[in-house]
Amino acid sequence: MKRGDFLKHLNTNGCTLLREVAKHTIYLNPENQKQSTVGRHQELSNLLCKKSASSLTFLQFDQLQANQYQWKPLN
Repeated sequence: MKRGDFLKHLNTNGCTLLREVAKHTIYLNPENQKQSTVGRHQELSNLLCKKSASSLTFLQFDQLQANQYQWKPLN
């Protein structure tokens, strides 16, 4: 998944940029004060996106097809 698409998704779901560090960007979910880091690679692995989304505790990452993904809230 492209880094820009993932960051755009985090922003549209209420996460905010907390700070930029040497090789990572740290995002904050203000609803529950959870933080997650995102690397500065152009292409992020699907596992990394899934881990980052689940660590913010309100997003679930479902793989639909080989290159298509859908985000939906956890119940």
